[in-house]
Amino acid sequence: MYFTDQISADNLPSTLREGISITDNLSQSDMLLLSLITAAGYAMPHYFMRSGVPAHRYEPALMSLIVAPPASGKGIMNMSRRLIQPLHERFRALTQQLIARAIMRCEDPDSVPQLMAFIPGNCSTNALLQILNDNNGRGLILETEIDVLTQIWKQSYGDYSTLLRQAFEHETVSRARKTKTDAFMEVAHPALSVLLSGTPSQLQPLLQSRENGLASRFVAYMTTDLIRYDERAIIDHSQPDAGAAVDALYAHLGERITRLYDWLSAQKSECEWRLRPEQARELGGTACDAQLIALDSLQMPISFDSVVKRLPVNIQRIGMIISMLRYFEEVVEPQVEAGKKLKEIEAPEVIECTDIDFASLLIFADVLLEHAIGVHELLPDTDGAMYASIPSPQEAAALALLEVLPDKFTTQEAITIGEQSGICKKRTVTNYIAILQEGKRIKKIERGVYMKI
Repeated sequence: MYFTDQISADNLPSTLREGISITDNLSQSDMLLLSLITAAGYAMPHYFMRSGVPAHRYEPALMSLIVAPPASGKGIMNMSRRLIQPLHERFRALTQQLIARAIMRCEDPDSVPQLMAFIPGNCSTNALLQILNDNNGRGLILETEIDVLTQIWKQSYGDYSTLLRQAFEHETVSRARKTKTDAFMEVAHPALSVLLSGTPSQLQPLLQSRENGLASRFVAYMTTDLIRYDERAIIDHSQPDAGAAVDALYAHLGERITRLYDWLSAQKSECEWRLRPEQARELGGTACDAQLIALDSLQMPISFDSVVKRLPVNIQRIGMIISMLRYFEEVVEPQVEAGKKLKEIEAPEVIECTDIDFASLLIFADVLLEHAIGVHELLPDTDGAMYASIPSPQEAAALALLEVLPDKFTTQEAITIGEQSGICKKRTVTNYIAILQEGKRIKKIERGVYMKI
């Protein structure tokens, strides 16, 4: 099930419509659409919604996860980086100016705040907290390889998964150390956007198990589509470079998102996003139906209940982002084109979700529920022996081999499939089979014959 198969491009704000126009593949369009929404949400300060009972305040800080096979086209999500790149470069340039000024004044340059939009996934817990503190609690982690996070999480100083769980609800995060400097630090309301992609074998090290709280906080999109090789992938140098048109398009979109950020940052008061009462009732009914379908009809484990309960919050966050993009494009930009200065345009106290956007949200809810089920089924019930720690490269390769093997296979079939897929060579297949047996992923039913568990 795809978003872009059901949502007409004409019903999307132009930023999203133009952004996904660079591909005609449904799977890539979906991955890019979710990525653009996630990245754009970072650029929306002074903007919030209320959800839940009692009402809880949320910002448009979405955590999104794209899962797809190797070489399946998921790298297209990296295009969303271009929306935020101008802001990131501006902040880094300002940091350098502040460092130069501190040096001129004979001040400690290490005391200068590190301003940035993109926060590296390869980051210690303390460094992440410091970056959030320096940037008013805001940031965007955007990594095309999940391993960037899970490798650093192997270290005791680098596992910030707890911080991610807290940031989802904007809970206060803090640290205390026995040092004279930076003994105590607190970020009262972190608004951390996260966009990750990876293969199915990289999924479990990130989310650990079905019962891990991080699993229900991510908006998950999983595709098994393999993108057919396109002869256009080889550049024809006799033709004008089509990439130049894409670069120009995304430069334009990046400028728009930068103006949106500047406009919201300059507001003296915050803007609230709301569903209309009838929309809220319908979304609530949809969430109840989703719970019944997942737990009763599909017999999903009880651990999936947390995914269903958090999905409405993420759907509303998507709604916030779409509504703000539409308002900026249809209300603010025309005033700027008419000669009014951006800083003179006041944001409304409330932006209500339009009927067009709400119809899209219901489609997002249906599709994301289906994809969440697929991701949940990939995770173990608990952190088993094989997954007590983050898998080694050998374990990760064994899992990758498992994905392409049939439910019942022989050693020779494993060798053939492993070599044809490029995952492993003949001499390593027996090692991978032993790892999968030890991890209780397969069982031996007779000599040289195995079955998935």
